[in-house]
Amino acid sequence: MSLPVHIAASGWAPPKQAGGWRAGQWISRGELFAGLLIVPCVNGLAGRVIETSRDLGWDALTAGFNVSVIVWLAALGSLRLALWVGGGQITRLDVAAAAAVLILTAAPAPKLSWVALTISSIYISRASLRGSATQRAALICLALTAPMLWGPALMHAYFEPFQWLDAWLISGVTGTERLGNLVQLANGPGYLMIEGPCSSFHNISLAILASVTASQMVGVRSSVGQLGWCLLACASVLAVNVIRISLIGLHPNYYDLLHGPLGSTVANWLSLGLIGLICYFGVRRDFSRA
Repeated sequence: MSLPVHIAASGWAPPKQAGGWRAGQWISRGELFAGLLIVPCVNGLAGRVIETSRDLGWDALTAGFNVSVIVWLAALGSLRLALWVGGGQITRLDVAAAAAVLILTAAPAPKLSWVALTISSIYISRASLRGSATQRAALICLALTAPMLWGPALMHAYFEPFQWLDAWLISGVTGTERLGNLVQLANGPGYLMIEGPCSSFHNISLAILASVTASQMVGVRSSVGQLGWCLLACASVLAVNVIRISLIGLHPNYYDLLHGPLGSTVANWLSLGLIGLICYFGVRRDFSRA
């Protein structure tokens, strides 16, 4: 005689009875997976908050703890989806994955929390039904690790090719000579060198995160069209910074204005606005289903 099976609204696929685990008697699979997304995410952000507060004091609050507003919105969005927990019975593989995630999260190194979130996001996205709230939360959390860990790590390890590409793009706009990662100034013999914080590729991971967050919150299926909107958001971030640095090369007398706090603030808000606008157009037709 077959037993009735209940699948929760969040989309859990109950595992076979033979793979069950006694922990399921006091916690469901959905609740476990929600915790494995929330705990490393909160721990990683808490580490950034503590570090920034130590360095900047009360100014850290106005600086958003050196965390982009896109990251904060993505974290809140993933939390909202993750809390739509369902049932399901925990398997031994779930327990092994949970142990690995919690060990990394408990380590006294905030960056390991983002490694833990990467592992839990990949595992949960694979273990959840396609399109379920928990899978969508896991995909947002996976994208969240890009600006918080993997993007900066990639830039730090392989920055030289990005420097050359930056210089090539800026040289194309200014029409001046390029020597490796140096671009000649338009009105003098000096050269402009691209440093790490000024790279045009620095915020591309934020554009990817915003695109993933918007599509998953609304529930848009992955498609070529969604990939196109994501690439357009990345291109907009790239273009804003290339134009800004090119203006420095064309008008070095305005270096302090363009490269200083005012220029940085205008460029950041312009990038944020373009990302938000492009992400909106990418999901606008599906808002009624959100």
